[in-house]
Amino acid sequence: MDTPPDTHQSVSVQEQVTVRHNRWVWFNALMIALSCVVAYVFGADWGVFLLAALLFVGGAARLTLPSRVTAGLTTRSRYLDTTFFWAAAAAVTFLAATAPRI
Repeated sequence: MDTPPDTHQSVSVQEQVTVRHNRWVWFNALMIALSCVVAYVFGADWGVFLLAALLFVGGAARLTLPSRVTAGLTTRSRYLDTTFFWAAAAAVTFLAATAPRI
């Protein structure tokens, strides 16, 4: 008699991957919400600086950590993702520092 495959192990692995993907998503969502609160309380420029820090950390994580760990941040190649993260961080920092208050 053939025994059915052990589905418990495959579900467990899938749940681990799903949780790993969600960690980055939830971290980013939390930081975006926090930057909205900071922007409301302290001003828009400080909220944007916090978003720029989030983009910089995301780029550094994507550059240094393995792809399986940064699955929630991965869209293209490692260097292209890092370039986009850091370019966006530089752009919003420049705009926050130079734009007049609205």
